[in-house]
Formats: sequence, C-alpha cells, structure tokens
Amino acid sequence: FNQYFFLILWCWWIFLLSVSILCLIYRAAQMTIPSLSQAILLFKLTPLGLDYKASKLNLKPADMFMLGRLVHNVKGSVMEEVLDEIMRKAGGKKDLELDEVVTKQDLEKDGLMNQMDEFVES
Repeated sequence: FNQYFFLILWCWWIFLLSVSILCLIYRAAQMTIPSLSQAILLFKLTPLGLDYKASKLNLKPADMFMLGRLVHNVKGSVMEEVLDEIMRKAGGKKDLELDEVVTKQDLEKDGLMNQMDEFVES
C-alpha cells in the first residue's frame, strides 16, 4: 500500500513541478515579448470595451503586464481613468474617437474581410 501511495504522491509532485515551470516560462515571455504582452492586455480589456484605447498605447512589456494585473483588481470605470491618464501623460488625446478604430464589422461591411481572407490563404 505504501508503494502505491508514494507513487501517486511522486506523480502529483512531478505534475505540479511541470505546471509551475510552464507558468514561469509563460510569465517570463509575457514580460519580455512586446507583442505577446500587448495581445494579452487587449484580451483582458476587450470585455470592458477599452481595447481600442490600449491598442494606441506605446508601453514596455513589463508595464503592459502590470496593467493586465490591474484589470483584475479594479472596476472598468477606474481602468478607463487609468488608461486616460496614461494617454495624457504620454501626450495623446484624452479620449479616442471611435471612428479612428477599424473593427471587424467595418471590414465586413466594406467587403474587405473576404479580400483579407483570400490574401491570407494565398
């Protein structure tokens, strides 16, 4: 009985070790690769409707990582104020106009989405 118990315990520890290593690699990549950290930040801000503001920011990957962590802990209105303040400090506009943002629906209306799909496939 003890042998099976320690075998199960050993497998559990190996599983936890491998998950921890994968999480460390993920976090290191998120804090060092700019495109990955921006994609993750935009993914976290999309439910709040603030992804269009964050897409205009030019921040370091570590700053985007911290903003992503902040999204989980504050309300959407507070996060909007934080993004506005960052944009103001960076010299950008206080509030971006929605007509500056090209959405997927706009592309589909103009028929450009099909052209983009054909271009990607070729």
